[in-house]
Amino acid sequence: MSAKASAALSRRILQRLLKEHLNLSNNSLAAQIRDFIKLPGVPSYLVEAVDAIRNIGNIAAYPQKDKNTGAIVDVEPGEAEWILEVIEQLFDFIFIQPKKLEENKHRLNKKLKEIGKPPMDEK
Repeated sequence: MSAKASAALSRRILQRLLKEHLNLSNNSLAAQIRDFIKLPGVPSYLVEAVDAIRNIGNIAAYPQKDKNTGAIVDVEPGEAEWILEVIEQLFDFIFIQPKKLEENKHRLNKKLKEIGKPPMDEK
C-alpha cells in the first residue's frame, strides 16, 4: 500500500473512531478533534498527535501544491508510519486501557471482599 493510501485510510479510521466509539458527532473531522481533546483523561501525547492524522490525511485525500515550486506534495512513508502509530495509540486508549482497568478493579474488589473491606467505587 502506498503512503498516500495509508494516510487517507488512517484519516477515515480516525473519523470513525471519534464518531462511533466516542460519540463525537460533529460533521467535520476538525470539530471532532477539538471535541476529542476536551474529553477528560485524554493523554497529552494523543492531543498533540491526533491532528497530525487529519493534516497528513488531507494531504493524501486532496492534492496540495508547494507554494514555492508548485509541485504536488505527497505523503512520505515516515508520515504514514507515524499516523499508523497514533491510530494504534488511539485503539489502546479507547479499547484496551478501559478493559484493563475494569479487569484490575474487578480483581481488587474480589480481594477486598475476601478481607471484609468495601469495594472500590465502580464508575
